[in-house]
Amino acid sequence: MGSQNDHGQNDQHLKDRSKDNLKDSLSIDEIVDLFYKGIGQKDIAKRKREKAENDIKELTEDGFSQGDIIFAVNWTIKNAKEKPYDFALIKDTIGQAMTAKREMELEEQKIAEMEEKKAKQMEEEKKFEEEKGKIQSYKKSLSPEQRSELREKALEEIKKSGTIKQELIGQPLIDSKENEILGNKLNIGK
Repeated sequence: MGSQNDHGQNDQHLKDRSKDNLKDSLSIDEIVDLFYKGIGQKDIAKRKREKAENDIKELTEDGFSQGDIIFAVNWTIKNAKEKPYDFALIKDTIGQAMTAKREMELEEQKIAEMEEKKAKQMEEEKKFEEEKGKIQSYKKSLSPEQRSELREKALEEIKKSGTIKQELIGQPLIDSKENEILGNKLNIGK
């Protein structure tokens, strides 16, 4: 029999293996240990261990993966209304645990999708700012004569559109149209 320190290291090893990667496979014996140590029972009678091993085999035959069983063990220990005392309880709680697992996976998927959407939006904003910077740099490099021609062209296009009354045409609209014209000329945003 190992020392007290060996047991502590083994307990930590089991927690580490089941906590972060629920799909990681443990031996049947380790799953039994995970459950009983999780409920505070360090020593497990041989008969109790054999019954728990049979329960795991039955769950596996019913189509549950070891990852599912490990999740159910952890979920049951955390969520049981009364303190669990026997591994057989897992056969009763695994359905609820799998529902909780699916809900957790859906929530993780939603979070991942939101993060992906946010990253894409940030990338688009960065691209927009870079394009805007290129247009502004090019605009500053124009001679006064070229700037005047650009302004005239912008005013002409605004008037051609016919959607804006003459008295509403102001500098922000002209600047925007100038930027659009330069963006097209520089093939920016295409």
